[in-house]
Amino acid sequence: MVDIGFELTQPLHDILGSNMFVHHCLAFLNTLGMYILMIYTVIGIGYWQGKPGLIVVEICIFIVRLICGWLTQLPYSTEYLASQHDFPDCLTNLFRSTVSDELSSRRQHANFFFFYSGHAALVSLLAVHFYRIGHLHYSFACHIFNFLQILRLLATRGHYTIDLITGIMVGWRAHKFVPSIDRYLQMTIDHYETNLKCDIKTFFSGKTIFITGATGFVGKCLIEKLLRSCPNVHQICILVRPKRGSSSNERVIELCSSPLFDIVRSTYPDFASKLYVIEGDLAQPNFGMSKSDQIKLIDECHIVFHCAATIRFDEPLKTALELNLLSVKKLIELCHKMECIESIVHVSTAYANCDRTHIDEIVYPTNVDPNVMLNLIKTIDESVLDLNTPFLLRGLPNTYTFTKGLAEVYLTQHAKHLPIAIIRPSMIGSTWIEPIPGFIDNYTGHTGLIAAVVTGALRVVHADKTVKPNIVPVDTVVNMMLTIAWYTAGTSQSNDKSLPVYHCCAAEESMNNKCITSYEWIATAIKQLHTNEIGFERCFRWPKLSFTRNKFIYKIRHFLEELCVAFIFDLILWSTRQKPRFVQQSKKLRKFVRVLYHFSNNTWTFSNKQRDILWKAIDNNDQDRKLFNFDLTELDWTDYIKDHVIGVKKYLLKEDINRMSTCYKRIS
Repeated sequence: MVDIGFELTQPLHDILGSNMFVHHCLAFLNTLGMYILMIYTVIGIGYWQGKPGLIVVEICIFIVRLICGWLTQLPYSTEYLASQHDFPDCLTNLFRSTVSDELSSRRQHANFFFFYSGHAALVSLLAVHFYRIGHLHYSFACHIFNFLQILRLLATRGHYTIDLITGIMVGWRAHKFVPSIDRYLQMTIDHYETNLKCDIKTFFSGKTIFITGATGFVGKCLIEKLLRSCPNVHQICILVRPKRGSSSNERVIELCSSPLFDIVRSTYPDFASKLYVIEGDLAQPNFGMSKSDQIKLIDECHIVFHCAATIRFDEPLKTALELNLLSVKKLIELCHKMECIESIVHVSTAYANCDRTHIDEIVYPTNVDPNVMLNLIKTIDESVLDLNTPFLLRGLPNTYTFTKGLAEVYLTQHAKHLPIAIIRPSMIGSTWIEPIPGFIDNYTGHTGLIAAVVTGALRVVHADKTVKPNIVPVDTVVNMMLTIAWYTAGTSQSNDKSLPVYHCCAAEESMNNKCITSYEWIATAIKQLHTNEIGFERCFRWPKLSFTRNKFIYKIRHFLEELCVAFIFDLILWSTRQKPRFVQQSKKLRKFVRVLYHFSNNTWTFSNKQRDILWKAIDNNDQDRKLFNFDLTELDWTDYIKDHVIGVKKYLLKEDINRMSTCYKRIS
């Protein structure tokens, strides 16, 4: 019987056989190295890092290899043991005292067969582990160590080639089970006993959090809430891309100077030190992050909030896929590498399945597999994709809802073993209570309509005035996101086949009882202008708005009441050598109304059972219910709309709040 590895290393046999000191030194270093690696695995990874998955996998390998080795080992003569200097002769003597020479040799080989493959598997596991967390120099050292120990073993023992190769391959392949085992042990043994028993504020203490979309409306409100209500958070890592000549750090400085952070600034002046800026871009491979930033997230990140997305309804399909679907794929790949991950919250939208009238808290199948769409954006030209967009949407109004639905399905396919949950907010409005009432800094949805109405630019919309817009304040969305992160980390999902989905929407009973229709939203907003003498500097005529569902009537009224008036005002600006802007503004408003048509002419009902379960989870903790309130039953819509209108003036249009009465008298 010939062992190829043994024969190939024949030149080393004479060297080790003629110089026993060198042989024993190599054996000693091999043993010492293995002990060091085992101690590091047990204490360093298993105890200090709290990740026993490597130990569990290695034990399983040892047990399986012991059984296989014992059952498949062939008896070898003692002469085939080459140098015979690896282990003391007492082992052989012990066996020979009880059994025959042939059987004792077989049993001795069975022990060797199991032991050496375990060595190779452990070192391979550690090499992959170090590579995965970005410590390439340690990974390289493990490879060198494995090579040297294998070379030595082949040169001294003549039947281990298959054994060692098997150990290496098993070690490489088995590592993919380590993160799942770690998460399972954490969720079933540790987290369920600790996280749900601690309050939400305590849960976030000492945690490192990664937030995408940090400069967006939801993202910045989430950062502010964490800094204000969870001041003991260790660090908040935020992904920020350079934009319009401003670097990532400059954008974060501008973010921190926002009025949104006034309370945090006065309470914790050094709050910016908690922020760790990661320069990157959703559209780039690995989010465009540096290797050091990737290693930091892999080593330290506990909680992930994925808020980043393009919210433009008319975004080209390829761009929407790259930002709303491909970014999710990249994030999940990153999260699978994270050593300390406890919770992931993906921000979707309640309208991802708006081709249905009633939407439950489940992930619905899509007409197209998300993996197919990911392949399409790599192989098909953008113009071809645009031509096929209407066919791909099939009942969905825009690329935003389409790609958000695809992202949810992708998560069910590739994130089952991660501690992840999906939150679906409806139309997000200004803040309700915290940190300041009425804060808003974007023109999305009804905020854009109100801004256009109160400045006199918009007079007619193509919409059903009886439709009830499902609007939720951004602070309730943020509070629910934080509660979901806490709840997800504290409950095991290992046996669940579907991802938990939470709707953050105005409850059906609240919507029905208070009858907040689109017309009443606008009527209440205009009424607040009278009642509180709120005027806008940019207002050039008294605000009013009409609704019509007839497309022809809408076009006529738009032309007469908006476009013609805009043309007259532009003539005045042109005659005074100022830049005309009203016609262009009117065209943008018409496009805005057209984009919102589907949502302003249809009504949906949303199941809120999961939200109710989440609320009951903090039922016995008054502090959590107060600090992280997402119950809308106490919301007074009249007061909320008033604060919203003032917020549009102060924070969105950046007008002087002290001149409200003066501006009101000018147009009244």
